[in-house]
This record gives sequence, structure tokens and C-alpha cells, in this order.
Amino acid sequence: MKRTAQELANRIREYKLEGLTVTRRQFMLEAVERDVDDVFEAHVAGQPGKSGKKLATWYRDSVIFYRDNEYLNQAAADLGLTDAWVDQFFIDAAGR
Repeated sequence: MKRTAQELANRIREYKLEGLTVTRRQFMLEAVERDVDDVFEAHVAGQPGKSGKKLATWYRDSVIFYRDNEYLNQAAADLGLTDAWVDQFFIDAAGR
């Protein structure tokens, strides 16, 4: 079942991960470790229009990545990533 960005944000709050943040370096290193860095880059580059530009700006210019960010949650949903996968991604990235 595909969830909306709002449903994902609600789930995160439920599990107290809303405050979980990682630095850009931690996020990118975890993406490389999991071999999804190219997948993320391609997804961001392939989004059309104003919403695509906003996503690209967020992804390119963020210094801190928040687990409950609406752009992150929508991109994860678009890519078919499960809540558990993204949660664990952030937990593992935080340890880098």
C-alpha cells in the first residue's frame, strides 16, 4: 500500500523519529553504502516542473536532512521505499 507524505509523517511522529536528523555527509555516505546514491540522484533529476525544482533545491542545498521532511517522504513514496527502510536508513546514517 502506497502512503501519502502526510501519512508517512504521521507514522514517524508516532514512533518518535520526527526529531531524527543527519548531516548531508551522513546522508550521502549512507546512500553510497546502500548503493542508492545514483537512484536518488536520478529521481531528483527526473522530476518536472516547479515541484521538481523545489525537490532538487532541497536535495542539493540541505545541510541537515530531517526524517519527517515532506520532500523526503514524497520521494521515498515515489521510489517505493518502505517506512521501515527509511527509518533504518536514518538510524544507520546517524551512526556515520
